[in-house]
Amino acid sequence: PGMQAPMGGAQHFQLHGTEGLKAKDFMSVQVFNGDLNTFADWADRMSSKLARGHPQLATMLSWAERREEPITLTHELEVAALEGIDVVGISGAIFDVMMERTGPRTYDKRSVAGKGRGLEFWRILKRDYGTESANAQLAKQRVYSHPARCASMPLLGDALDKWEALGRDIHAPIPENFHLIALQNLVPKSLAETMAAQPSLTKFSEALAFVR
Repeated sequence: PGMQAPMGGAQHFQLHGTEGLKAKDFMSVQVFNGDLNTFADWADRMSSKLARGHPQLATMLSWAERREEPITLTHELEVAALEGIDVVGISGAIFDVMMERTGPRTYDKRSVAGKGRGLEFWRILKRDYGTESANAQLAKQRVYSHPARCASMPLLGDALDKWEALGRDIHAPIPENFHLIALQNLVPKSLAETMAAQPSLTKFSEALAFVR
């Protein structure tokens, strides 16, 4: 099924149903309601708390999010047979917790996953909202192409570093003139006016070197 076996110590996994995963232990995690900008932090907090149920839960979540195909009950039963783990019970416990920590805007995705299919629900959320998802990539492109203008020169170095790092995370090609326009929007207004008055700064690479 794709999970690396043996997982090590898996035969001692004694998490059945909701035992070990209590919804009350997740109350400090804000409810996720489909806001792409909050997903990374939400998923990080959720995975950290879920992993406290048992160390192997981290392995199971990683396995789930790497899968490209849906995780069905059949898959869970296959893994359970190989590993000697109550995967179906664990998946159901994860589902119950995530029901409490997700809002109505995730209803469609929860329905597609199926009742009690917590691992599949997690896989769908990571696929659709994770940093590599199509939605996340589009959001990054929008932020990169229309950055907030830096208020002053002392703040420019840090802002420029973050803007370039964001650009490296975008997989789709961006035309050079879009890079140049975005850079002009990023720098303080006085510097943007200086750049516009320089005929030699018509290429992005030259403009970036000038700003640096």
